[in-house]
Amino acid sequence: MQNNLLDKTKSYLIGYMEYGDGSKWREMVAKELSPLGVTCFDPYKKPFESQIKEDPETQAYLKSQRESNLKEVHDHMKEVIAFDLAMVDRSDFIICVINPKIPTYGTTHEIVVANQAKKPIFVAIEGGIKEAPLWLTGLLKPSYFYNSVEEIVEKLKKINSNEIKVDSDRWRFFRSEFR
Repeated sequence: MQNNLLDKTKSYLIGYMEYGDGSKWREMVAKELSPLGVTCFDPYKKPFESQIKEDPETQAYLKSQRESNLKEVHDHMKEVIAFDLAMVDRSDFIICVINPKIPTYGTTHEIVVANQAKKPIFVAIEGGIKEAPLWLTGLLKPSYFYNSVEEIVEKLKKINSNEIKVDSDRWRFFRSEFR
């Protein structure tokens, strides 16, 4: 295998948004992986030509409309889901941060879709693996869990440099001319 194995690959950064600010860890991961040639899809900065808003102001508005206009909320969120699942689909691998104390309904859906698509999944558990939600430990292999997002970044750097071999049969690397 070659060095720079992750060059021109794509990763979707999933985790809490609605009930907690997940922007800082996403920014750190994107900054660390960018020199490797990895494109990070960040739901705070959707990469689509046309896209639907999911910023804090829009979320506050939608929450205010749940009781009086659930159809509008449904229509809006249906579009958000479609865009976010498109990022799962277009990713070569997934990086996820779970805080067991913060509800993450979209994250759970995205993990299930990525798992069904047999994508490599890296899950950092805030508070360490000892805090991993039981359901997820049954859904995903133990090797997918990490104590921190920094551990995931370090592992990906070692995979990229071929210092360690990929340890999953889920990786499907296109030759560089097809990425």
